[in-house]
Amino acid sequence: MAHTRAPTRFSASPPVTKPSLLLCDDHLLLAEALAAALANRGFTDVEVAGSPDAALAVIRRKPIDVCLMDLQFPDGDGLAAARELRELRPQTRVVILSAFADSAVVAAGVEAGVAGFCRKDMGVDEIIKAVEQVHAGQVFIDAALLRGTVTRMRERNPTRLMARYLTRREIEVLARLAAGETTVGIATAMGVSRSTARTHVQTVLTKLGVHSRLEAVVVAANAGIRLPDLPPQCRHDQPATAG
Repeated sequence: MAHTRAPTRFSASPPVTKPSLLLCDDHLLLAEALAAALANRGFTDVEVAGSPDAALAVIRRKPIDVCLMDLQFPDGDGLAAARELRELRPQTRVVILSAFADSAVVAAGVEAGVAGFCRKDMGVDEIIKAVEQVHAGQVFIDAALLRGTVTRMRERNPTRLMARYLTRREIEVLARLAAGETTVGIATAMGVSRSTARTHVQTVLTKLGVHSRLEAVVVAANAGIRLPDLPPQCRHDQPATAG
């Protein structure tokens, strides 16, 4: 007797909801072109505002996940607007999108609670990456801007400020450095390659403005950076020669 095979069921993954966006730029042609490009890539809730006042009016009317804010306006200042916007909607993540961002602007933006910095000459895919990264609770900053910012902010006791720019992954790396783990141990525990682990470590050192792992741990402790507890099964006591 032939057996009837039950039909195979495939469950589709739920669609990923894109964050709602607000683009604030007095160059409306540029803002509307970017809004159209983002809409073509699946962003269905995109608002455009031509001034900080117009952006704040949108924020008062509805919650927004991510706001892309220009720096310079004829009748306002992007960083001042970012501060006010964050006071109105603390959950909104602000990304500065400007052709004029430099290390001084980034330093001021960090203090204002800005979550990222993008250049206007970046491609749409890079801007989307920045949006998705900050929406996930991380930060996005161009590497060249970051290096200049670290130098500037070190003169102003920047560790607490720069700690905001450590991602969850990098905080874990810092915790593993504090636990004495080597590059091999970090790679094994985090399920990444040794080169990726080495890159994570170097990024932590760069963001804290230090030159060694020990210095990173000491600076983090002095600044009161809270490190997560590592589960015992995730600790790896590797020999120091592996690092």
